[in-house]
Amino acid sequence: MTEKTHNHLSILALILFIFLFHSAAFAKTCYECHKNQKSEYTGKSNIHTPVKDESCDDCHYEHVEGEPKKLELIAEDTELCAECHDDIADKKHVHSAIADGSCMDCHDPHATNNSKQLIAEGNDLCAECHDDIADKKHVHSAIADGACIDCHSPHSTDNPKQLNAEGNDVCYECHDSKEEQKHVHPALTDGTCTDCHSPHSANHRNQLAGYYTTKRYVKFSTEEYELCFTCHDETLVTTEYASSETNFRNDTLNLHYVHVRGRSTSDKYGIKSSNKKGRACFGCHLSHGSNQPFMLLSKLELGKISVYSLRYTKKDNGGSCVVGCHIERAYDRGKKSDEISAP
Repeated sequence: MTEKTHNHLSILALILFIFLFHSAAFAKTCYECHKNQKSEYTGKSNIHTPVKDESCDDCHYEHVEGEPKKLELIAEDTELCAECHDDIADKKHVHSAIADGSCMDCHDPHATNNSKQLIAEGNDLCAECHDDIADKKHVHSAIADGACIDCHSPHSTDNPKQLNAEGNDVCYECHDSKEEQKHVHPALTDGTCTDCHSPHSANHRNQLAGYYTTKRYVKFSTEEYELCFTCHDETLVTTEYASSETNFRNDTLNLHYVHVRGRSTSDKYGIKSSNKKGRACFGCHLSHGSNQPFMLLSKLELGKISVYSLRYTKKDNGGSCVVGCHIERAYDRGKKSDEISAP
């Protein structure tokens, strides 16, 4: 080692010693006056690193007792935090608490008994601003049993609303993907899960965005199918004779109408179905997807009970169905057939 190199290292060591001594001395000087604060901070379970290391000057300028602006910060609000935490707001969508407010809206700068010096624990912190996210009857388990950060980043992400993943992918981090079926509900492929489900809370089961009957047999009313009619036109089931309203028809007889509402006229056997025993959508269709066309179920199960199976065969101008509630029935959009009657 040359004498010149030795001198340089000695100077660097001296500078480092002065810096460390200055920081320690500064902190010691601070606590000579701020005795209560030291006792308060060190008594908490989660202490900000500069406070724990007694490096008050990481955030504050020195001051003389009685001088205006005691403990003036070396930078303002989030700019100060970014001196160390430089990656918390580097994504496209930034939490408004950071973008419009202050890190201290969520964090105590010195110490708390909550993780990461949060001013409140878990979801209670989020609810201080977002006080209406869980005020409905049915609450998403991610909120009720988990944490908001299961779905959202508290700082920033490249996804809207600081979601941890894009679109339905955030749901599939907990819920099994429904898009692996051969025939998938367009609400999933063309939209998002939130088209039907509220991500936070709702007044309907499974956080559904509208009412959807749980009764297998129900007298038809638009209210019973509120959820479905947010996308599907009511004429799908309200028009007894149809053309463009649905492809599920025998000639012009709307078979959705027949299943959901019954027939206003008797079939060739004199059978006239009752509107009081209309079939609910879930009696034939699954909500998310199926390996049969039109999301038709293969088996209806209520709880642990297997009610019936269903096998559908698609044909050029219609199809046929074999199901537990009636013998095989076929329909043809191109010709009228008296063989089609209410199930």
